[in-house]
Amino acid sequence: MNIKICENLKELRRQKGNTQEELAEHLGITMQAVSKWERNEGYPDITLIPAIALYYNVTADKLLGMDEDKINAKIKEYDAKVDEVYKKVVTESERIDNGLAIWREAQKEFPNNHTVLFNLAHFLGWKFNDESYNEMVAIGERLLNESTDNEIRFNTIYNLSFFSMKRGDFENAKKYADMLPNSVWNCRDALYSRILSGEEAIEHNRRAIVSYVQLVCKFAGSLWVNMQQKYSREEIIKVLEFTLNLNRLVYPDGDFDNETEIFYNLYNLACWNIMIGNTENALSYIEEMPEHFIKIYTGPKTKHTSFLVNKLEYGGSYQRSRERMLNDVKDTIQDLFENENRAFFDDNIKSDARYIAAIEKMKSLLS
Repeated sequence: MNIKICENLKELRRQKGNTQEELAEHLGITMQAVSKWERNEGYPDITLIPAIALYYNVTADKLLGMDEDKINAKIKEYDAKVDEVYKKVVTESERIDNGLAIWREAQKEFPNNHTVLFNLAHFLGWKFNDESYNEMVAIGERLLNESTDNEIRFNTIYNLSFFSMKRGDFENAKKYADMLPNSVWNCRDALYSRILSGEEAIEHNRRAIVSYVQLVCKFAGSLWVNMQQKYSREEIIKVLEFTLNLNRLVYPDGDFDNETEIFYNLYNLACWNIMIGNTENALSYIEEMPEHFIKIYTGPKTKHTSFLVNKLEYGGSYQRSRERMLNDVKDTIQDLFENENRAFFDDNIKSDARYIAAIEKMKSLLS
């Protein structure tokens, strides 16, 4: 490794506008030691590297002058290894364990890289045990203290809040959530919609439409889930219908950005309609499900054609191995339609030709 602390230290001091004496006083060492480093006549003791990096609000890697392009290329290699695991490995627990092992390996090579630490913390969160959770929180807090990258900071806050919620720790979940901006009107997307122009504005606003449709659907999903104890089934169906109709409004050509969301939206509508005795509506939703189910697993990446979002790419962002795809298809069909513990689809529904045809279309992926 070509250590460039001499040039980097001088540049960081210049940017901060401080003197060798001020840095020396902060570290509790002599000014002569700092001067020696900047003349490239020696290096700081390894125990001082984190303190100097924190003082200038940079990573230790940046302070030491490790080539950023080479670092990023190497981290992309680790990322590609995780992608390969997700294509080949079948069970979720194995994917998490393998992903965690890969980012542990990356951490040994880049112990202070914030991208590596973020990915490591993300996989630790999915382990759902006390030891992993505590390590995830420790890394997350470190990232919040050290990182100046807003994307890493915001995603770290999201993970800390999300995994706290998963543990039932709603107090901490709210604490972290409160660190994020509290209004979509103050976000970058809203500002960009005002300040951009021409083709750049068109592309940005199309992408923002896609993002905010997904956001509204998430709100609606949380709404109907939490309405179940206080509202009628008919009211819950109205919320589910709103989500489906919103997608159909934005994607009239049927080029839905999130086929998985549409599939489960139709499934829930079928279930709730059965509960109110509306078998015909339920069967109409079941009939539509295979189209989206097949797209989830086989749809290639393509361009939207619907007017508001046309020319943006969608679908096929993650390619599963055939073995994993078939396993996912089998598990989904068994869980949603063949599990005896699910009482939604009774014998009257299961014997209907429309239901049988829908199941057969979905099972056709297994052949």
